[in-house]
Amino acid sequence: MLLKTDMFQQNKSFSLTDLIQPLGQIVDSERADLVYHGWMTLLRQEFKADSCRLFVRNAKGEPIERACINMHDEDNEFSHTILNKVFAKGQPIYFPNAKEEPEFKEKESIQRRDFLSVLAIPLVKEKSEVFGALYLHRYTGGCINIFYKEQLNRIIEVAGRIAPILLKYENAKKLFELDEKTIRKLQNQSSKKYLGQFVGNSQIMQSVYERIRLVSPATSRVCVYGESGVGKELVAKAIHAYSPRKKKPLLAINCPAIPKEITESELFGHERNAFTGATARKIGAFERADQGILFLDEIGDLSIEAQAKILRVIQEGEIRRIGGNRIIKIDVRLVVATNKNLWQETQRRRFREDLYYRLNTIRIDLPPLRERGPADIITLAFYFLNYFCRHNNRKIYGFTRDAIKKMIAYNWPGNVRELSSAVERAVVLHKGDQPISASDTFLGEAEVMGLDSKNRVLPPGSGWNEMIKNIKQKYLHQALANNDWNVEKTAIALKMSKKGVYGLLKNFEEIKTKYNQRKRKKKNV
Repeated sequence: MLLKTDMFQQNKSFSLTDLIQPLGQIVDSERADLVYHGWMTLLRQEFKADSCRLFVRNAKGEPIERACINMHDEDNEFSHTILNKVFAKGQPIYFPNAKEEPEFKEKESIQRRDFLSVLAIPLVKEKSEVFGALYLHRYTGGCINIFYKEQLNRIIEVAGRIAPILLKYENAKKLFELDEKTIRKLQNQSSKKYLGQFVGNSQIMQSVYERIRLVSPATSRVCVYGESGVGKELVAKAIHAYSPRKKKPLLAINCPAIPKEITESELFGHERNAFTGATARKIGAFERADQGILFLDEIGDLSIEAQAKILRVIQEGEIRRIGGNRIIKIDVRLVVATNKNLWQETQRRRFREDLYYRLNTIRIDLPPLRERGPADIITLAFYFLNYFCRHNNRKIYGFTRDAIKKMIAYNWPGNVRELSSAVERAVVLHKGDQPISASDTFLGEAEVMGLDSKNRVLPPGSGWNEMIKNIKQKYLHQALANNDWNVEKTAIALKMSKKGVYGLLKNFEEIKTKYNQRKRKKKNV
């Protein structure tokens, strides 16, 4: 049994886990306390807890409190006992009634309370390393105040949302305090390329490099997953460079750039006079990449018909040009990439399930830039600074501390490609040879928060309630727009009742006016 929240009426998941993500995109020491306090406020409302606390571990492994709602001094010893267990075991702790636990039978501070129910959840980073914890308890008496096991699963979900954001802030905080020596070290690292292609050596990228090293000598097909701009083509280049096919061609094809009408011709070729305008024979991509590697970028955008033909090539190892009769045997290693969830695409009948299984032999996930950590962001920034200074005959001496802080705080929705563009813009428009400042990066306040100016979460001077109101307004407007301003469809999308959507409309006059205008237009059609 999950307790109800009043944040978004019936839509529990929307009210909590979906709010936590945008609230946490503000990696700024001045705002972090507000964000953390907001998280604890949401948790307390969701779980009807008497106390909520957020902890991280210091260098000695000790719990350091980052945020707290309603904790009494006499509870500190007990909560730290629980936290040490969480840190040691790396597993959630759930006590319906701590008084009944054998280890607390002799604890006077516990036994004198009428009741104490506890949830404590580890916050985990790569390789299952615990770096923090969430702690909630109730002590108001009566069995109706027991935390239920279902709520344990719920808060584990929440912890999964909080962990990467909190980790990013904690890492950023360390970088904000870096001395010049450490910044110079990152600058020096920017000249080093891993696998001949990649810049940056964060833990998450080390895992990627190791996987590329393992799969490169093989002949298996590889599917690279990642958002736009993360550098998926670099994976194909690295695999090619470290494979036995390195002296043979590597051919890259951007699938969305091929008009649907000529996709088959581009991939498999055609004979002269095969169709109107075919004045000469064309050798297709598969044939040109024979004995080498063919990289198909954004393969999820290909038509079902093109997918069927690629499946046949994989199964038979042969192609036939359009208008030709001759079967041509080929030996091509296929590396594909996508920014879509191909499994979901198969369920929506937009991607062939049989092709999905053929392509997904080896999977490599490239992380978005925001998950690679501050050190990689700064190392890449220095790499691009050197690159664009060299190509524009400029001499600029690094970045100011404020510029570094701003780049770390930014959410980088366009990933490495966007960082490259931002640094190039700063280099070209910068006057003189002084370090690039925060204003030179052209990253505005709303962008730093990961939102555009219309959808900023935290307008200047606003508090927690105003933040919540703005987020509700943003999500409601987006949901209505995505569902053709149909309340019934919007309610289904948000997992709310129609009454709940109408209730939200009453709170936002601008959205309500727009909704009524759309409604009138439909009636007049």
